[in-house]
Amino acid sequence: MKKGDRIRVRNGTKDPDFKGKDLSDYTGTIEEIVDDNLVGILWDEATLQRFDAKFIEKCERKNLDHRGMALSIDDIEMMGPRLITSGFNVNDLITTTPVGIIERGWKYLKGKLLRCRSTEGSNVTKEFD
Repeated sequence: MKKGDRIRVRNGTKDPDFKGKDLSDYTGTIEEIVDDNLVGILWDEATLQRFDAKFIEKCERKNLDHRGMALSIDDIEMMGPRLITSGFNVNDLITTTPVGIIERGWKYLKGKLLRCRSTEGSNVTKEFD
């Protein structure tokens, strides 16, 4: 394993910071190798989309970064590279993905963390990096 490798959390892995929170199938990349048994992981957008506003706020109260965490090597498995099928245009995704926010709170869109305090149609009124 090395920095930048894609990983998936093994089934049955629980969050060490929040009792009972299941991390099964969370995905991300290795950000750092802490030691022989511990790796720092940066969650990918698919995983970040799973987090609701309550979870993000709990992390903030505990001074934890919800965008990643450290886990034992035994809790993760390697994933292959992300494949893009022929005919897929990344620009189509970037320019046509609607915001579609129906609730207030934290949301991810195109890799940016958005805090929705109110919406106007489909436009987010406040954005955070």
